[in-house]
Amino acid sequence: KRAAKDEKAKQHGADLHAQQGKTYRGKILRSDENGILQQTRDGIVYHPAMSDIEQGKSYNLENNGNTYNVQPQYEIRKPNKSLDQDRGMDR
Repeated sequence: KRAAKDEKAKQHGADLHAQQGKTYRGKILRSDENGILQQTRDGIVYHPAMSDIEQGKSYNLENNGNTYNVQPQYEIRKPNKSLDQDRGMDR
């Protein structure tokens, strides 16, 4: 059964099919009516099609069997000090 699922995933261009009970983190490479391809550390994971998943964004996707737990990953950006601020200032 597992092999058949992975075979289906490969037909969609993924390395493996999402396993039940596992959370996958990473950027969505493709999201359409054929399913979702997510880049993870383990390779490209195939998920069934879901609504409200945006291509190019990063998510935590957890396969709970019949349902999915979806969490957008928010990038935490520290404000980096611009070099221009320090220029020409005597300390």
